[in-house]
Amino acid sequence: MQNSGSGTARYTLNIPPLRFFGLGLSFSWAFLMWQSPLGSLSGSASSGSDPVWILSAILSPLIAVLLMLYGKTADIPYRSIVIFFATGAATLGTVLAAAAPLVPEGTVRLVFVALGGILTGAAPMVVNTLWAIVLARLSLRSSEIVIPASFLVTFFCSLAIPNLPGAVFVATICALPLLSGFCLWASVRALDGKHMPNHHLATSEGDLYTEKLPFDRNKALKACVVLFMANSVSSFFAFMRPDDTMPMLGNASLVAAAASAASAFVAVAITMFSKPVSFDSFYRWLYVPTLAAVALYGMGPAPMRTAAMVVLLYVFMTGSTIMLIYSIKLSRQTRRSVTFLFCGALAFSTIGCLVGGIAEGVVSTAIESGLFSVQTACFALIIVFSCSILLLGRESIDVATTPSSEARLHPKPKATEPQSKKTDREQWIDTRCEEIGSEYGLTNRELEVLGYLVRGRSQPYIRDALCLSQNTVASHARSIYRKLGVHSKQELLDILESRSEAPSNR
Repeated sequence: MQNSGSGTARYTLNIPPLRFFGLGLSFSWAFLMWQSPLGSLSGSASSGSDPVWILSAILSPLIAVLLMLYGKTADIPYRSIVIFFATGAATLGTVLAAAAPLVPEGTVRLVFVALGGILTGAAPMVVNTLWAIVLARLSLRSSEIVIPASFLVTFFCSLAIPNLPGAVFVATICALPLLSGFCLWASVRALDGKHMPNHHLATSEGDLYTEKLPFDRNKALKACVVLFMANSVSSFFAFMRPDDTMPMLGNASLVAAAASAASAFVAVAITMFSKPVSFDSFYRWLYVPTLAAVALYGMGPAPMRTAAMVVLLYVFMTGSTIMLIYSIKLSRQTRRSVTFLFCGALAFSTIGCLVGGIAEGVVSTAIESGLFSVQTACFALIIVFSCSILLLGRESIDVATTPSSEARLHPKPKATEPQSKKTDREQWIDTRCEEIGSEYGLTNRELEVLGYLVRGRSQPYIRDALCLSQNTVASHARSIYRKLGVHSKQELLDILESRSEAPSNR
């Protein structure tokens, strides 16, 4: 909080160092690799029937599962050799995939295709997991800025890179994993060397849960089903490109650019205005757009189909954003490794992409042969997707929805727990907060927020504990600062401490 010059308090947006936005380069590689004509030097283009893509798509969930099993005990190491080996392998795989169409048919081409599919399937899984582990070391507020904003990097890459000349275009895509790896390496060095402002670090912000929450395996499985279905649908339409679907935006890279910009905007809206970021957030914000986009695609006119493809790709990108943010938060709440949680969700997501891509090839062949129409296919897909969601039931699918024991014990000045369970310091804080609330006319909700603020809790933590949106928490905090006439957290603590001598924490 800082003085705005008008006697009221305002929040400043502290942007983490730009090196952390290198995650967007990894996203850019994925979309430009499979959505743009990577083999443009020979006039070929990637599609759901491309053998490199199929091999890569089959291997991706297998690697995600292996990483998840490894993550049961600990996160994968993010040493420099691991970072550059993984990003180098992704780059080599991209080069082989791009060169495969130029090689005469035979054994050599099969080797290029096989290695290209293996490396582009395995290496990115490791790179994205490393990014998740590193971003988990940031405060929740910082990670909620970095992850959505990374899609703005994808937006600019999708606009600029496809306009490069053929050879430069391919070389740039091949370089994206290495550039992402360099940003990842620089981020690790900054964190390990403590060259970061304290407010960006998880250990120095009050959003760490002191006690472990139970992990609900049944809800976790249901949440992964939602990811699987959403990615199946979005991947299905990502490869459907009849000649009349692109006049509005020109090509697939512009579709990716539009979708990434929309995803960044909506992801920020989710973190600001939704209640605790979770799989329920994913359900609420993406279920209706997915069904609407499928219906829009089935209506036929080219502009509508193009708009539907933008929405469906946006659904995929926003789902990836929520999945990563929630995995980081869930790791802190349940004490499970980020590798285990993120790769578990990633496995279902990539299986969904594989199923959607293969289904597109089968359905497109059936449509071309006249077995049924596009409208019929879209109608059937709406029914299947709706039924799968209904099977989940109406209860929350969040893996951990209850605030931590510590949060329940100390959040409110008017505690319901027996006083004997609180330290002298906690009882003193509760009493002082009640006095301040009565003197300055704080509402009951503001009194609750005040109890967290004076204990050093962050806004993401308060949002989870009170089940409020980030914007609502910020609004209550601004109101508290305005009523008390303070402009910083230290001034707020000074008011508390001035009431009487505070006891030690016993």
